[in-house]
Amino acid sequence: MYLALLTLVQAGDEVLIPNPGFVAYPTITRMAGGQSTFYRLPAASEFSFDLDDFKRQLSSKTKVVVCTSPSNPTGRTLTNEELRSMARAVEESGTDAFIISDEIYRDLYYTGERPGSISEFYPRTVVISGLSKSTVHDRLAPGVDSRRRDRNSRRAFAAWLRDDLRVNNFAEGRAGRLE
Repeated sequence: MYLALLTLVQAGDEVLIPNPGFVAYPTITRMAGGQSTFYRLPAASEFSFDLDDFKRQLSSKTKVVVCTSPSNPTGRTLTNEELRSMARAVEESGTDAFIISDEIYRDLYYTGERPGSISEFYPRTVVISGLSKSTVHDRLAPGVDSRRRDRNSRRAFAAWLRDDLRVNNFAEGRAGRLE
């Protein structure tokens, strides 16, 4: 997400972000020089897509729209009709905006059918995904190993860096010097 926003956003561009949404999006937008604007996913309607609010938030400065489905933090998956409506609204706005679709949780679903993707309805979509969630493989994302009893010591930290994260040689060399 960070690299996609840094690539697409120039100073003064607006990035339209879902609210509620992942807390890092506004910070990353600011780091890229953009301004965050928000479209509502109201709790009163089970976090469904509010098309009218979305259209009001689109402007000539909108460069990127963030679509997160399934949503972090709500877990709500947008329907194909909601995704199609979002795509149509962006297209009709004439902004030529990109949509960044955060689909890191797309492969975790409990229905008979895999959730749709906005990329099926809008060609200027950048899909962000990964393996750490879909394969439940904790070694594909940095994290804390709770099995370590002595995480506060420098030796345990160095071992954690070396053994659990499998970081690059430069970092492994640094970790070795911590022991």
